[in-house]
Amino acid sequence: MNGYLVILLAITGVSAAVSAAVCLYHAALALVACLVPHRRGCVDGHLLRFAIVIPAHNEEHTIRISLDSAMALDYPQDRFEIIVVADNCDDDTATVARNCGAACLVRNDTRRCGKGHALEWALPQILGRDNDVVVVLDADCIIGPQSLRAFDRAFSNGYRVVQATDMVENPDSNALSFMLGLANTLENELFYAPKSMLGMAVFLRGTGMAFHREVLEKWPWRALSNTEDTEYSLELIRNGERIGFTLEAQVRSEFPTQNSQLYSQRKRWIRGNSRLAYRHGLRAAWQGLQQHRWLLLDAGFTMWILSRPIVLGQFILTAGLGLGCFFLIPGPISNFLLVCCGAMLVLYVVYVYLGMARIGMTPRRILLLLKMPFVTVRYLLLAAPALVKTSETPWERTPRV
Repeated sequence: MNGYLVILLAITGVSAAVSAAVCLYHAALALVACLVPHRRGCVDGHLLRFAIVIPAHNEEHTIRISLDSAMALDYPQDRFEIIVVADNCDDDTATVARNCGAACLVRNDTRRCGKGHALEWALPQILGRDNDVVVVLDADCIIGPQSLRAFDRAFSNGYRVVQATDMVENPDSNALSFMLGLANTLENELFYAPKSMLGMAVFLRGTGMAFHREVLEKWPWRALSNTEDTEYSLELIRNGERIGFTLEAQVRSEFPTQNSQLYSQRKRWIRGNSRLAYRHGLRAAWQGLQQHRWLLLDAGFTMWILSRPIVLGQFILTAGLGLGCFFLIPGPISNFLLVCCGAMLVLYVVYVYLGMARIGMTPRRILLLLKMPFVTVRYLLLAAPALVKTSETPWERTPRV
């Protein structure tokens, strides 16, 4: 066997080990989710006082549905208030917010654009009000009617930071929205829910984030990147704060159905999270290992597998290398590597099936599932440029239709 083939075999072995670690990590969490029932908080809520904060940039046509859902929450009206942060708006977002009964903070600073800057500016003012917990919502999402009661139970049971379930409002629109809806279901129920039950690292997801005021006072919001949620999550975990996850509190958003919308939104998300993973993921994992801080170790590893294109691309690379070794270097090692790839493929098929069972199977969804391989390829092509270029880019709003 010449040197080049030995190198190919070694690279394939390393790639297979990485893919197997990621696959087994997902499989173990899914097994916990299936075997251990999710339990609601065992302590009744204390009727904490909530501030629901909605950063909004030019959302006059979408924010009303979010405000209506917040106004209809099943929670005492005198125990929560809704505050819209009209950030660099040149439309009637502030007027619509006030007409719907929300308080409104108006910010104009075109040099510092984006949700992270808006929260940095607004949160100190909001903490000056008489509230126990701050909930952050996106301006185009719907909050479930029982969500504040679920947050109340979670905080009464000892959590200081809680992430709600983030769901897709329109999974049946087309194959693309169904793929994203299925991915979100997998992430909610088979990833973050079991991680929270096991006391592992949970990351915030931008909307449906709830913070006890003591946390925001102790660790002021300084996350200003395009992935401010992940950035602030890592800061909290580094400082010993554990983030909880609840399936009972829910927010729903319409996900992109067109390539232009998808590319704008996912490019920003993938590039930002890839940049954070490159800069902080390995360092956090290494620090956690050195200091025996297993939550930080898990957070560093989680940062690398948050991006589904990275996970899928890694598996496709491993499978391609495995096939190459099978044909170019026949023998027991190549056979073993190919068998490992096949086993991982089976596990991922079962994983997707579990997600399908939880999101619900209908004839239309089965048809959309059959289209998913083609949609996945298109998604990877959209993601590839953002994955390669990891430098920070200016914030840009996802196009609306």
